[in-house]
Amino acid sequence: VLQLDVKGVNRKLSNREVRIVVGKSGSTVNELTNAHGVVINVDSKDDNTSILEIVGPTANVVAANAAVDELLYNNEDIEEIISVDQVVRNCLLSNQGTVMKELQKEIVATLPPNSGSVLLNFERLEKGDNRGESNLIVRTTRANLSLARAAVEEKIRVIEDTVTTIKVDPDIIPMILGKG
Repeated sequence: VLQLDVKGVNRKLSNREVRIVVGKSGSTVNELTNAHGVVINVDSKDDNTSILEIVGPTANVVAANAAVDELLYNNEDIEEIISVDQVVRNCLLSNQGTVMKELQKEIVATLPPNSGSVLLNFERLEKGDNRGESNLIVRTTRANLSLARAAVEEKIRVIEDTVTTIKVDPDIIPMILGKG
């Protein structure tokens, strides 16, 4: 008598997670099934969730499930905050944010195909907030964060290298601006 060691694992996934696991035209799920020798089915449960079923030999199912965990972990959207001074903020937001939009495009162009996007955004400042620094939010997948952070930090260095700061007595500022 032949005994097969077959196991099945079910897990609930959001629609976003399903898109990650399935991949474009099923490419990712096909890679998972071929690499681990399992069968993977995705059944829609409702508008927001689906059930992922992995069936195969126990060791293969465990390995495929771990690969799905890693895939979801690396594609999790995360944020990192980079503190910048007002001059850098103003440079990035000049021309209706053109510099920041171009930086986003440059970063995305360096990412592997279909690996997600990068969103750069500043925290909203309250009226009269004069702390001199702003928080730049870098939002992307965990897998892309180090590359995105490095590109943003390099752009900040370039901006800072082109800026000359002169300390001026506050009493002289109205005269410099032509209001005194």
